[in-house]
Amino acid sequence: MKIGKICELIPDVKRTVFIRGNTADICPSLSGDSLSLKWSVIRNGVVEYKFEPVCRCFVDRAVVTFGSKTAPVCVGISVDGVNTYNYRAETKKTITERTLELTAGVVCSDNVTLSFECDFSDLNIECVELYGATLDECDVFPTPNDVELFDEIIDACLFDSFCADSDDGIMAGRILVEKLSEIICIGMCEREAGFVRFVTDNGIATDGYFLRVKKDGATIKASNLRGFVMGAETLVKLASKKGIRAASISDSPRLPFRGVHLFVPSAESMEFAERLIKYVISPMGYNVVIMEVAGHGMKFDSHPEITAAVEDAIEKAKRGLMPDFPHGGVAEGKAVEKSRLKEYVAYIRSFGIEVIPEVQSLGHVQFMTYVYPELAEVSDEQKNRAVDTRMEDALPAEFYPHCYCPQNELSYKILFDMLDEIIEVFEPREYVHMGHDEVYQIGICPKCKDKDPAELFANDVNRIYDHLRSKGLKMMIWSDMLQPVTRYKTPPARDMIPKDILMLDFIWYFHLDKDIEDNLLSSGFKVAFGNLYSSHFPRYESRIVKDGIVGGQISAWVPTNERELQKEGKLYDFFMTAQMLWSDSYSHFYTLTYDRIISDLMPRVREGLKGVRYPSLSEGAQRESLGSAPNGVNKLFDSLIFVHSSAYKMARMPWQDQDVLGRYVITYADGDRDIISIRNGGNIGYFGCRQNQPYKHPLYRHNGYTASYECDSETAFCGDGKIYTKYYLEHILKQKEISSVTLEVSSDYPDSVILTDIIGIKKK
Repeated sequence: MKIGKICELIPDVKRTVFIRGNTADICPSLSGDSLSLKWSVIRNGVVEYKFEPVCRCFVDRAVVTFGSKTAPVCVGISVDGVNTYNYRAETKKTITERTLELTAGVVCSDNVTLSFECDFSDLNIECVELYGATLDECDVFPTPNDVELFDEIIDACLFDSFCADSDDGIMAGRILVEKLSEIICIGMCEREAGFVRFVTDNGIATDGYFLRVKKDGATIKASNLRGFVMGAETLVKLASKKGIRAASISDSPRLPFRGVHLFVPSAESMEFAERLIKYVISPMGYNVVIMEVAGHGMKFDSHPEITAAVEDAIEKAKRGLMPDFPHGGVAEGKAVEKSRLKEYVAYIRSFGIEVIPEVQSLGHVQFMTYVYPELAEVSDEQKNRAVDTRMEDALPAEFYPHCYCPQNELSYKILFDMLDEIIEVFEPREYVHMGHDEVYQIGICPKCKDKDPAELFANDVNRIYDHLRSKGLKMMIWSDMLQPVTRYKTPPARDMIPKDILMLDFIWYFHLDKDIEDNLLSSGFKVAFGNLYSSHFPRYESRIVKDGIVGGQISAWVPTNERELQKEGKLYDFFMTAQMLWSDSYSHFYTLTYDRIISDLMPRVREGLKGVRYPSLSEGAQRESLGSAPNGVNKLFDSLIFVHSSAYKMARMPWQDQDVLGRYVITYADGDRDIISIRNGGNIGYFGCRQNQPYKHPLYRHNGYTASYECDSETAFCGDGKIYTKYYLEHILKQKEISSVTLEVSSDYPDSVILTDIIGIKKK
């Protein structure tokens, strides 16, 4: 299923109302979409408010706004006769909310019915709205501002060449050539009068584009490289084996700052990191990568002793000899050569995406204080207190002092040496991110204990600000220490530092009931929402339009490799957050619609990130059901798909490995075997929840979504309204016959895997 036009109110809907359960059904008349019924008419019947769309559509949810004197005891929604959601009051109570959201998240072919049990009370409905989308063959996401799709499919063979009137257009054309060749296998070249034309138009908004695809050619207009690339990415999204969909699309981003925070990848993970840019970060419209370097992200010439010592500490921590080194996941604990890092930065910029290095300063500087303990901002009492690293509760923050002393000149000598090297390698065009978060240890060392912490903080910021300004660069920082909340000592520093420092405000998730960014906006700062996790951010629609809000960024606080990003659900979260930052039409009312679109996109994304081709996605692939325990197969397949779910909803702590529920053992005819671990929240999920659901508690905000990348999923509803979700895990086989497939369940989790089928796939 593919999603077409997203609709605030699904169009052309016939509405009728029935009252069931009395001596005869009653059909009251509607006034617009409002309804007013007296209890004497309803009595103890059930009011059914029915929608009948004129075409198949995906129903996300219904939003009901009640008028006065309404007190139902239960409100439900069903699609095509199957109940998808009930909202019931507590026993002997009634529903008091003025507005209710009733989720559906399924395709509708016939009707959507809202049911109201009123139990001898009036029913006054001011408004009922259906949110969702029509169904179409279009995978353009994030959703564009203005789309016109035509019925015509243009022969892919016509897309044999491109031309451009600028270097930016040529760079975008080369990206188009590479990506189209992966889908439709054409030989596309640069030509003076190419079929695809990249045309500079300075009237188009920054990063925006205009795309028109017709049988006489395609035109992409933009005013900068990022806009040209986004136009090319959209053209790729319109392509399939059948050809390329004719369309006219005009689009531009809602917000100017759309960022992803990543650790410097290790040398071994660099190729994956480049595929991440190519298949996720670029097509999703991000225009900034903030890259944390720390003291071991690259090999420093100025202070090799720091890199060597941190690498040694990380290695000892892996062996259990020391506590985990803070942010040890940067470069996976082993510094990258400068030349390789420069290549990676240049690759990112080739997509029109700016790269901003993050250099932790004042706080999170364990890479400095571990090697130079005399720099540590610690009290005399802390210096004299021995820390026993053998104790289970020995905190890394105690073993590795968190902050440097801002009164010690050596702090700045080392910081600026390393900062200058990073600037030389990254060549930032505007900003450098200078950290400054979680500076809890300030004003406590002998040199600082009599100083105002706010002044110490401001003096440090101003000194680094001046150093960057001397190099023609600006500064951004995490803003938590400037917020007047909890135990922070430094909020008055807001009035002591330049107002052109960009603030990344991330402690919104500690204060979900407050628009905490207002403290910074009222002081004259520009703000981007830091660590913007789509799963938890409240009141987004009202907060993002405030004067001074320039955008947001999503963070992945794990090593930049496929396994870690998958484990924390970040690959899926990159897509959902991209919609928030790019699209003018973003609304939380469409969460399930976006989920359906992303789920449809994910198989091809998975192919790109893994660098493989899944047999099930090949044209004309044949499927054969083998049942749940096949023996004596003796057949040759290209892949197997395991259709399974987990029987239990299991707890999981943030950043811990996923529980292994068991394994599949594939035995080939020659005795060779493949073993596939079944990982809860990785390649299998709980059957009783919708697919791709985040953990709700704020503690899990970094963990994104579960079972959202390695396998595909399908949610259906039983007649009683209960959810049943199946997960489809595809495993590519060796080119030889298989004899059997067995499920071996872990003794720690007996009866935890529900295996309903194994499907053999043969490519045509």
